[in-house]
Amino acid sequence: MEGTDDGRVALITGGSRGIGLAVASAFAAAGVRVAIAARTSSEVGAAVRALEGTHGATVVGVAGDVARGAFAAELVRQVREALGPIDILVNNAGIQGPIGPIETLPESAWLDTFAVNLHAAVRLMQLVIPEMKRRRRGVILNLSGGGATGPRERFAAYAAAKTALVRVTEIAALELAPFGVRVNAIAPGAVRTRMTEAVEHAGEAAGTATVAELAKLKETGGTPPELAAELMVFLASDAAAGITGRLLSAVWDDWRGMRDGRHPPLAADWFTLRRVTPR
Repeated sequence: MEGTDDGRVALITGGSRGIGLAVASAFAAAGVRVAIAARTSSEVGAAVRALEGTHGATVVGVAGDVARGAFAAELVRQVREALGPIDILVNNAGIQGPIGPIETLPESAWLDTFAVNLHAAVRLMQLVIPEMKRRRRGVILNLSGGGATGPRERFAAYAAAKTALVRVTEIAALELAPFGVRVNAIAPGAVRTRMTEAVEHAGEAAGTATVAELAKLKETGGTPPELAAELMVFLASDAAAGITGRLLSAVWDDWRGMRDGRHPPLAADWFTLRRVTPR
């Protein structure tokens, strides 16, 4: 309930704007104590004030780059010191990375894309998992994106990093299931964010199909970030206790029906990166 404290602590990276801020707001409204991390100090401060003012919630903001290993460890330390053990980790921070034909993409840009979209998420998982295992509770939610479930032309670095993150999600879910820790990946849909602006600036380098998609996105306004936020609050709740190791689309999957147990078998290939078994 809004304005209450349910005792849990959520850490959300990339939490100062876009999808991350929507997720932080949804958790704060649910009574969860929230910590957000982002690179820009002024944006972090503004987000903290907005969340506190709207929800009367306990919110902590930490500015820094999660792609730097030293900061990741310091971030987790500060959150634990200020709020207590981390119950929910949302790996939302991401960058679009280089855009264009594969042969034109610089190696340094590939490495930067993997550092933010994959390695930072894995490092934060490594930092929170031991405590979650000891406490035999915890939820990790990783943001997937375009290209993780199918080829995305001219976005090879981004798509490859996000695909790897989904596979890491599936493996972590298997390893942590005996300890009561759940790990899932979320595809948020076509949300207009600052990353979308990077694609717009790329112009023709993004390819004709993507340019057409952007034009449609401008007309429709895109998927509201609150949809992915609602999905994540559900996946962090007791109502989703049996759901782990899955890749769920905020737009296309009937996850609201899962609240009442109305869902296809979660062992089905549909919710994973595996090839679908021929029928």
